[in-house]
Amino acid sequence: MSELRVVNRFGVVSSQEQAGMTGLEFVRGLASGNLPLNPMAQVLGYDIVEAEAGRLVIAAEPATEHLNPAGVHGGLAATLLDRCMGLAVHSTVRAPADGRAHPDEVRRTA
Repeated sequence: MSELRVVNRFGVVSSQEQAGMTGLEFVRGLASGNLPLNPMAQVLGYDIVEAEAGRLVIAAEPATEHLNPAGVHGGLAATLLDRCMGLAVHSTVRAPADGRAHPDEVRRTA
């Protein structure tokens, strides 16, 4: 597995910032650290370590707060899977004129 990088910036990329980017540019920006990871990444301790069209790799090392009596809480895995799948789909969307993903395009690429 890739080594986790130290992320110094967490935040939300505004829709205005995203407007001129393709989905792939956006997710590559997250992976490279040129764009901030969302606050949930800080809470759950995950990092985006690879990004290419239709494929994303997220890494996390479960900590004590991610455990339940049976081991790692399934909610952590489900949230990481949700984020990974969502960003993988987003990476295939071109930048529309209005800066938002068009539902027809998302359906075609999913």
